Amino acid sequence: MPLVSIELCFHHLLAKLHLTEPQEEKFEQHRLAISRRLETSFDTQRVEVFGSYCRGSVIRFRPDLDLLLVFRAQDLNWGNGWKSSATILDQVRLDLKNRFPSTVLGKDGHAVTISFEGGARVVDVVPAGYLGPGLLNYPSFDIPNGAGEWMNTCPQIHNRYLREADEASGGKLKNVAKMLKYWRGLRTTALGLSSFHLEMLLATEGICNGAKTYTQCVAEALQLLKSRACRALRDPLGVAGNIPCASSEAKRLLLYAAVSATADRAERAQDMAVRGRLGPAYLLWNSVFNGTLPT
Repeated sequence: MPLVSIELCFHHLLAKLHLTEPQEEKFEQHRLAISRRLETSFDTQRVEVFGSYCRGSVIRFRPDLDLLLVFRAQDLNWGNGWKSSATILDQVRLDLKNRFPSTVLGKDGHAVTISFEGGARVVDVVPAGYLGPGLLNYPSFDIPNGAGEWMNTCPQIHNRYLREADEASGGKLKNVAKMLKYWRGLRTTALGLSSFHLEMLLATEGICNGAKTYTQCVAEALQLLKSRACRALRDPLGVAGNIPCASSEAKRLLLYAAVSATADRAERAQDMAVRGRLGPAYLLWNSVFNGTLPT
């Protein structure tokens, strides 16, 4: 039986998820080292931070930093079109391997991944071609689509959309996203739930709006993912097309199975709490977070 309310347990969990000051300092060191190398090796416009770190929803456990390596469109020209995005990724990976020879580097189709300190910190470098002003005059880019081609994105307009949605939720949206990112990493093999998909889904559906507790928001978010079978989300801003929940069909099916089981457990926990059975409710929520929910 917990000594405090379950909602307070969720607040204690959130406190555990914030980046530490040493982690912030390490990320800044990595950002500077990688940016300097890329700016020296390539005729790039700039290297900028985007993704979860930029949106403030990155978490302490296996945090990741996304860097956008921005090329001018003409620098990517090849014949009547652009070079293959796979070719550009290979060039970036080879150059970074020369700079960080003892570090594990990979390529996932969209980015070059750099795993520092045994994977405890991951930096993704995403090459991008600058296209010019896009929606509401925010800069528009093409980035690798995972199949050797390119797809459109406009990170700043999405950041604005998510920032406004988080403000409308009283700051709950970002925190609920953090808790679900923590949940996805608790498996032996981390689930492939896209951070961008998760945050855009929460924003589009207004899951965190109104006088709701964190337990309600997390339970409803899990039910929403389950009801959608973790299918792709149509970008409400019309920029990115469909935003996948997972990077492959196999990963979507694995994620859907985990989401379904967890959503049912969270629903039972909520029912127990409503009936005043805090002990069983806490045990169910604790099992959702693999025995790590604070008391």
